[in-house]
Amino acid sequence: MNAVIFTDIGSTFTKVTAVDMDTVTLLGRNISPTTIDTDVRIGLEKAMNGLKEKTGLSHYREMLACSSAAGGLSVAVSGLVESLTLKAAGIAALGAGAKILKGFHHELTESDLRFLENNSFDILLLTGGTDGGNSEVIMKNARRVARVKGNFPIVVAGNRNASDEVNKILVHAGKDTYVCPNILPELDTMNTAPVNEVIRKIFMDRIIHAKGITVVDEMTSNDIIPTPYAVLEACSLLSDGYDEEIGLGSLMAVDAGGATTDVHSVCEGYGTRADVLYEGLMEPRIMRTVEGDIGVRWNIDTIVGLMEDRNDELSEYADMVRKNPSSPVPVKYREIEARIARKAIETAVTRHCGKLKIQYTPRGARYVQKGKDLTGVKAFLATGGPIVGAADPESLISSSLFDETRPENLCPENPDLFIDSQYIMAAAGLMSTLDPKAALLFMKKYIMKIGRVRHD
Repeated sequence: MNAVIFTDIGSTFTKVTAVDMDTVTLLGRNISPTTIDTDVRIGLEKAMNGLKEKTGLSHYREMLACSSAAGGLSVAVSGLVESLTLKAAGIAALGAGAKILKGFHHELTESDLRFLENNSFDILLLTGGTDGGNSEVIMKNARRVARVKGNFPIVVAGNRNASDEVNKILVHAGKDTYVCPNILPELDTMNTAPVNEVIRKIFMDRIIHAKGITVVDEMTSNDIIPTPYAVLEACSLLSDGYDEEIGLGSLMAVDAGGATTDVHSVCEGYGTRADVLYEGLMEPRIMRTVEGDIGVRWNIDTIVGLMEDRNDELSEYADMVRKNPSSPVPVKYREIEARIARKAIETAVTRHCGKLKIQYTPRGARYVQKGKDLTGVKAFLATGGPIVGAADPESLISSSLFDETRPENLCPENPDLFIDSQYIMAAAGLMSTLDPKAALLFMKKYIMKIGRVRHD
């Protein structure tokens, strides 16, 4: 047996998955609450002990890990134009597995600087201007950031003509600075890969500060990566396939997690219709969004506030979760948990998908699209505890799909539906670093198809 352990240290639970790499077989998995307030090793040891009891596994070749503990990777972003450089910066940070704490556009104000000084975050991504374009704003912002107290690294990825001066200003102020190529060298061209790479490096070198996480890193054979990045890699592989092994085609995946609800899409999203005008920056084919305000545990109050049908039972459930976000859900609250998950999924998917509106001109009506058109997505994958544990997971997904009464939301219309019933997506993303084909086969073997939505 060639066993490998894949570990996901989440903000709420720690998951361990054992796989025989020779046969690409799931040997077993186990979860335990993440002991973030004391030492994450305690939760990991409990998860590993439970795995051993379930499987009898006592030896394994190696362990790989990802993590979103300690709140994950939090980034503040500064850009020039909100719909251009700021949006590109946000896409770059999210693609690296981060979540956006705050976004600023144009010149930083005194209140913006106070926010940076008084709030905890991991990285400041400083951007602005296309190459050869505006350089004044990013240099002014660098001078202002140089005055901000705080030991946070700064990633500079703006106008190349200003990068050297910006770097000089920040380094002179004692800031830990990383310079990348411009994320928006031209108005219609994004270059996010270098920023992705640097953010992940900082995550490994400086950010993993949860108690005990450095010792866990010594137990693994890989550099610990952000969990959302591992899932995004798995989604890309599952969609595109590998060598002769075909994938599922264009795909959307949603993860209703305890702290956030994440949505991933692998889809072009832009057609060639002559009657459609595209507004704003075109989003990348592989994209992730994260809704930090609608995690099904840590943000229970926000989700309850979005719901129309509130009652005493919902209030009781919210009180229970608020007091202990990691607590198991009693059977009597399973239906409430499903309703919470349904609202989180619907909200996150709607935010992720593009919008289509009609604009009237002297030459007649035309359509204006902002964001990606995901109506043609072929596969919709859902994961997360409330989804996997639901009696009718399909019902949790249906409200997030295309609705003829809300045609402006370009949500998937007729996809095949899948659930990650074994919670393997993060493990598959880690596995892909060892053997991409094995990771693809693993997903196709254990991701469960639950149906197909049809609009007749």
